[in-house]
Amino acid sequence: MSVHWIQTASGRAVDMVEPAAEMIDFPVDVAPALARLPRFGGQVQAGPYSVAQHCVVGAGVILEETGRADIAAAFLLHDAHEAYLGDLTRPLQNALAYFAGLAGGAYSLGAIDKGVQRAHCNKAVEEGIALIRSRFDAAIFAAAGVPLPHWHDEIARSVRHTDDRMLEMERLQLFGPCERPWTADPERKLRPIRQHGKLRIWSWPDAADRWMELFAKLCPAGIRTTARA
Repeated sequence: MSVHWIQTASGRAVDMVEPAAEMIDFPVDVAPALARLPRFGGQVQAGPYSVAQHCVVGAGVILEETGRADIAAAFLLHDAHEAYLGDLTRPLQNALAYFAGLAGGAYSLGAIDKGVQRAHCNKAVEEGIALIRSRFDAAIFAAAGVPLPHWHDEIARSVRHTDDRMLEMERLQLFGPCERPWTADPERKLRPIRQHGKLRIWSWPDAADRWMELFAKLCPAGIRTTARA
């Protein structure tokens, strides 16, 4: 156990540097935390739209469109690390990398050195975020009894594509017009996921229950693992 750890709702001490499958508790620590964690930094006027709801809706779309339980399980779990790490929005991640680059450049001499140092610091922040997430993903997927997708395989690509389509649907349904486009390429068109009616925000207890219900269906080995812990 490293010196970097957090206590979770279940009373577990979860190592932030070396998380392990036996530290993961889905019904007490993961599902409720994801259900209480708002996406978009809480900037949804209708109320807190949770990470748990995002994952359940996206996994349901995958089941409906493809019938692939393996991809749906991966989508349900793809943000589960946020139960321990919080939801770092994409703009915040980009801003952290930017400011790390500025701070790193301040310690260099000369314009060229500063530019190189900024690039290194920027990359270090991006890789640090990716690394801590990947370590938690490995522990979470192992605890769930689900194979961890590799970055370039079919499941990982499908999860990323659905995540982008979910973001487009959420942008259209949860936000009004914005004075700036969300993407660097405003011409890029994604097919939003199809919703049966307007997206309604679930209460956090409902979101937690729905996440666990789908988890029990898609990840039965994870239910057995949690029961033994």
